[in-house]
Amino acid sequence: GTGYSADRYDKENNKFIHYIQDNYTNTGINKIYLDKSNTLWIRINDGLYKFDEKLNKLIKYRNDYFNLTSSAVREILEDSHGYFWVAYFAGGLFNLDTKTGVFSIFKR
Repeated sequence: GTGYSADRYDKENNKFIHYIQDNYTNTGINKIYLDKSNTLWIRINDGLYKFDEKLNKLIKYRNDYFNLTSSAVREILEDSHGYFWVAYFAGGLFNLDTKTGVFSIFKR
C-alpha cells in the first residue's frame, strides 16, 4: 500500500490487482494492519475498511455513534486478548466486534 493505493501482487498471473478505486483516491491510506486471524484492515482518512478475501473487495466499517460526523480513524490495534480497538479523531475509543461489525464505546 501507498498513500493512495492498495495493491496485491498475483504471482500466478504476474500482475498487480488494484483494490483502491477512484472514489478512495482523495482520502489516502494511513495504515495497513494484519490482525491475528490474518485479516487485512486498512485505515483510510474517511474510515476503516476490511479486505474481504471471499468477495475480493474492501468493506467499510461504519460507526453509527458519530451520526455522519467525522469518521476519520486515528488508530487501530488488536490487543493480546483479541479485542480490536479503534480510536477516532472526533474523540472516543471503541471496541469493534469484528464478527458483527458493532462498535461499543469504551467507558472508564
